[in-house]
Amino acid sequence: MSSIRNYNNTLIDLHTAEQRLKVLQERKESLFWRICGSKGWVIQEGGKVSSKASKSSTEAFVEMVNTPSLETGFSLNQEIEMAEEEVRILKAVLEVMAKGFTELKGIENNLYCSIVLDGLRPTEAVRKIAEDNFMTEDNVWRTYYPKVRELLRKIKKTLQ
Repeated sequence: MSSIRNYNNTLIDLHTAEQRLKVLQERKESLFWRICGSKGWVIQEGGKVSSKASKSSTEAFVEMVNTPSLETGFSLNQEIEMAEEEVRILKAVLEVMAKGFTELKGIENNLYCSIVLDGLRPTEAVRKIAEDNFMTEDNVWRTYYPKVRELLRKIKKTLQ
């Protein structure tokens, strides 16, 4: 099994992705106003755009947001789409993780929290839980880990 995502790190990743999306959207809006806004574009309520700008400025804006960057190889629109997708995936992962916190009780919850919150590997978490509860590791693996494993698989599946 590949490494398990840590809940707190996922929250940080989500915040970073949201900030990146915000910057990209602001860049697009700034570009729009720089190219088209000064030429008489008017945005009406409901998002409708009436244009007094020349056709060339409209074409220039569309071309600029759809032309791949030399730095990234992606256009501004593609970068915004990728950032939106990343935000959506991270929110879904956090939702699955949070569901696990509420579904499990007792030792299973402790095991799940050790893996997802504390970032321990399953083997380390099982060892810790076994020591804390005066049980054998084998007992924890057989009795408690299978339900936790299913939730961890859901997290992994959400990322794909």
